[in-house]
Amino acid sequence: MLEEFFKVQRGRLIQKRLKAEYENISRKKSLRQNAGKKGGDTKALKNKGNDPSNASVLPGDMRAFPEPEPDPEVVEPSSSKAGVPEWKDRLAEAVVAAGDMADLTAIPMQHAADLRALVEPNSGAPCTWDEVLTAIGLLAARQRQRGKPIRAWSWVRDDALALRDKRLNAINPAPNVVPMTTPAPTPSPNRSARTTTKRAA
Repeated sequence: MLEEFFKVQRGRLIQKRLKAEYENISRKKSLRQNAGKKGGDTKALKNKGNDPSNASVLPGDMRAFPEPEPDPEVVEPSSSKAGVPEWKDRLAEAVVAAGDMADLTAIPMQHAADLRALVEPNSGAPCTWDEVLTAIGLLAARQRQRGKPIRAWSWVRDDALALRDKRLNAINPAPNVVPMTTPAPTPSPNRSARTTTKRAA
């Protein structure tokens, strides 16, 4: 089938039009190479007597003594940025506590905002960091049983608050309140008598 379009010459398939295209491209390539070479040679001859760069030569003594630099100013961190490295460390601790159940590809797992809200809440009693880490461990165990990863630190909230409440209740126990019990209803004598008479009949 190829013999219709190609001729075999010296063990190669040849087609007249493709051969002409190849020769034309090769000729243009060699012409461009020669033109570039001539231009490069001419430019090199023009610049033959010049220095390789425009840098001026400094006296030898000047290189040995660098320019003095002023002391850097010590900038105190602002209150808004204070504690950020601490929370990076805490986030790393949280990831360790979650172990293999932490899905770090989930965006909520890549920042500590939800964890920080537990330790530094806007209102209410804060959780301790140990309570948060314990809550993460509890959540990781539950998720491991379910076979599902932790995809958000906000999932820790309920466990952390329960641990916090347990701690606070141990410090300030609730007063003993006796719940009111309602007596169980007693069956009326007429009703029980009716049921016995019906059964007897």
